[in-house]
Amino acid sequence: MMNRSVGNDADKEEPQPAAATEHGVRKEDNGVEEAGEASVGLNGNFWNLLLWAVETMVAPCNPVFFLRKQLQGQPPPPTFPITGTIICPLIAAKESVSLCFQSGGPSSGPLLLLKLPIPLPDLIAGEDCHVTLQCHSSAGVPLLTEQTWAVSCNGRRRPGFASRVEESTAEASRVLLGMIENVSAGVGLLPAAGGGGGLGRTWFMRARFERVVGSADSESFYLVDPTQSFGFALSVFFLRC
Repeated sequence: MMNRSVGNDADKEEPQPAAATEHGVRKEDNGVEEAGEASVGLNGNFWNLLLWAVETMVAPCNPVFFLRKQLQGQPPPPTFPITGTIICPLIAAKESVSLCFQSGGPSSGPLLLLKLPIPLPDLIAGEDCHVTLQCHSSAGVPLLTEQTWAVSCNGRRRPGFASRVEESTAEASRVLLGMIENVSAGVGLLPAAGGGGGLGRTWFMRARFERVVGSADSESFYLVDPTQSFGFALSVFFLRC
């Protein structure tokens, strides 16, 4: 009889609130749910997943450590305004494009001139284009003076390699850049040599880019388009393994 009485009293005791109600989602008197520590855990998992995705897809050989530092509250890496120009003769639009970066404005000499094995439609057709160029380490050589780069576009390895075009051998590119020296930003077609038309013309796009220097072995360039007039986002990553 005594055991049964004790059991009945235990059954009448009110259950204690679970500890999760204090740290998870609790409901206030007004019916609004407030997130507690559980939401912090979810946010942490989200940023970890984001970092993993960036490091895996963009820089498998050299993590984008400056992004990690920025997310951890460290000072952001230095940035510099750059003029970027994409040049593509229409006759070669399905084969390659030339990419030129100028640090002192459209009238300055090229900081970097590359020939990319990427067809023009692949570069500008989508809403976002991420170009990754990777090279092997060369002791004591500045990153942007490397000669040959393996190329990936939106995570897919492109056949062939990107090659740096030296200014001494870039007469044709210098002529084209001189023709659009007064253009700060825009898209257009340049006439062919001798004033011809058709496939002899050259397509160009010029815009402002932001140069982010992560380290001696990693730099990136981001298209700056606040008015979204170009219709796509372009980012170019240079990584040295």
